[in-house]
Amino acid sequence: MTAVKPARVNGRDWHQFTCEYTTPDGKFGFEIYALSAEHASYMLQDLKETAVLLGQVSDIIPLGDGP
Repeated sequence: MTAVKPARVNGRDWHQFTCEYTTPDGKFGFEIYALSAEHASYMLQDLKETAVLLGQVSDIIPLGDGP
């Protein structure tokens, strides 16, 4: 097992948190980055209140292959 390192942005450590939700099709999950568990809970609440579906992902550009 490898320890997860936080992402350092502008001198602050952003930690990875997992989220899970349940639908009639089963349980699904995703990850968010936040400064603390409390911050992650606020971000999840913001997602619940403001998230919108933008469309289906059709292509992924690997790191280093962009412009």
